[in-house]
Amino acid sequence: MSLPQGAGKTILADALADRLGCTSVVDDWDHRMLLTPGALHLTNILDLEA
Repeated sequence: MSLPQGAGKTILADALADRLGCTSVVDDWDHRMLLTPGALHLTNILDLEA
């Protein structure tokens, strides 16, 4: 999920991950990092091509 800084991603992360069936939350994910299978990845990078 990519939303601007201050949009409430971290506050809502656990509830959203639970609702989506994710096993964990990766906060401040960067597109250069590997994805963790089953995790909800949070970022404020809106343009992943940059």
